[in-house]
Amino acid sequence: PGGLVGSIGAAGPGPADGHEAGTVWVAVDSARGSRAALARFPGGREDVRRAAVRRAVDLLQGELERMR
Repeated sequence: PGGLVGSIGAAGPGPADGHEAGTVWVAVDSARGSRAALARFPGGREDVRRAAVRRAVDLLQGELERMR
C-alpha cells in the first residue's frame, strides 16, 4: 500500500479564505494511519512555501521511522 503527503494553506502575501498568510496544514497518510499538523510560518510567500515543504518532509520522515 502507498501513502500520501499533502499540504494546504495560505502562503500569502495576504489572507486566503479567512486564514492569515503563513497558516498551513501538512499531513501524511500511511498504512499506519494519518497524521496532520497545523503550522504558522513567518515571512513572505516563498518563505512560507519552503517552510511548509520542510514540515511535510519532517512529518513524512517521522512516519517512515515509526514504520521500521
